[in-house]
Amino acid sequence: MNKGTKIVIGTGLGIGALLLVLKGGSLLNFTKQLTCTPKIDGGIKRISVKNSKLQIPVAVDFENRTDQEVTISISNVVLKYNNTEVGTLKPNTQSILIQKYKTSTLSNIIVEIPLLTLVRCIGSAVTTYLTTQDYTKILEYITADITCILNNSVVFDFTEKFGEASKVDVSKNTKAVSGIGLVANTKRKLKPFKDYEMLIPAKSELLHRDLIMVPNGSVYDTVNLVKDICKKYASDTKVLAKHLQKDNLHDTIQSIFDFVYNYIQYEPDDRFIEQVRRPLRTLWDRKGDCDCFATLIGSILTNLNIPFKFRIAAYEGRRNFQHIYVIVPTGAGEYCVCDPVLDTCFTEKTPSKYLDF
Repeated sequence: MNKGTKIVIGTGLGIGALLLVLKGGSLLNFTKQLTCTPKIDGGIKRISVKNSKLQIPVAVDFENRTDQEVTISISNVVLKYNNTEVGTLKPNTQSILIQKYKTSTLSNIIVEIPLLTLVRCIGSAVTTYLTTQDYTKILEYITADITCILNNSVVFDFTEKFGEASKVDVSKNTKAVSGIGLVANTKRKLKPFKDYEMLIPAKSELLHRDLIMVPNGSVYDTVNLVKDICKKYASDTKVLAKHLQKDNLHDTIQSIFDFVYNYIQYEPDDRFIEQVRRPLRTLWDRKGDCDCFATLIGSILTNLNIPFKFRIAAYEGRRNFQHIYVIVPTGAGEYCVCDPVLDTCFTEKTPSKYLDF
């Protein structure tokens, strides 16, 4: 799951989900703090109403308190009103070079919040605020969750109200990860494609659009898309599912895990493009990341009428969800994990937070 090029108002993904690579260890000594301050770009008078949406110009001041020049770009913005996510925003790929011991501003970020959303959050009083242009009453309860990329390699994030500064110690965020937070340990030696070619539909049934790009959407958009693809393209794995079915649930899940692990290569998406493949595309491409794995497994379980859930997870206290995999409830709050990103079935890396769908 990658959301590297987009700015999303509505969820914290950051999609969360970037390929982060430390280059030459150059940031390992970057232990001093940045100060980040979101603000209304040009002042409150620049806020306006257009096409039934409240348009808020946003900027972020970055104070570089280090002895290194740094480049910072914003990959993700989430505005919340009383902790309720609001608004939409188109991708913004600006970046700025901040000299050592200097402050620079990344601006020209326009947030649009539908007026109906404000009414749901605030109530009828919002009409008075908008009529009198008393936007301070609205901004008083809005916080900005902002995810940034430092030197094209290290992600850090912060949450503040407009005008309030946040100190960010990026030395705590220098772990190299890919995908959306959990990756395969090694490149796998796959078993022959001919083993299952006769169990899947012909490649001619694929269309170019079947490799679906998600350039601008939330983590929830991606999960809902995965769920839709499982149902829409269940026929992709109809025969394969029967081949993988065993005498009991435990053995069936192990069989599905073994198939994906041994025949489909883990390969993270391009760091700036999220791709959700339909099952047949994954089976013919013989590669995919965690959401492709989850989609394929979900399709197989759908054909076997086995209830399951998609779990999105975050690790090490990160705000953004970083991984998706399949769990199969077994009753009394117990469940089996099927996550072929890992090396063994029924294994789960303990998340710091998660949601099931």
